[in-house]
Amino acid sequence: MQLERSRETPLLDPLLRWLLPSIATFGILLARFFPFHALPPLCPLRRLTGIPCIGCGATRAWVDMAHGRIGDACLQSPLGALLFLAAMLMVLYIVARSLKLMPALRLRTSALEALALRGALVGLLAAHWLYLVLSGVAA
Repeated sequence: MQLERSRETPLLDPLLRWLLPSIATFGILLARFFPFHALPPLCPLRRLTGIPCIGCGATRAWVDMAHGRIGDACLQSPLGALLFLAAMLMVLYIVARSLKLMPALRLRTSALEALALRGALVGLLAAHWLYLVLSGVAA
């Protein structure tokens, strides 16, 4: 596995360059200012079966993160908290790349390393879902 840096690598398509950070910024601002606490849980899987989906609690985790309650967000939905951080980092990265303040970062992997990363991701998603089921915090 190798992390490559290059200033010559073009950034995303111009539409995506502004669309992705705009959507992420909108989601972050929405989490900060919209009164999600007044809404009932909206997950259809949870409503039908009582079992949380893999994304249950992510909205509440984003709201907690946007209000600086990192511990509460991680307890609510560790995946949601990580996605919030990833959205913030993506916005900063794309803006910095657009302003030519940093090089492009690319992760190069072999086929075996890519397979191992996919397996680790599936394992982490399963562990997250199991956490939601057993903890009951996303209820």
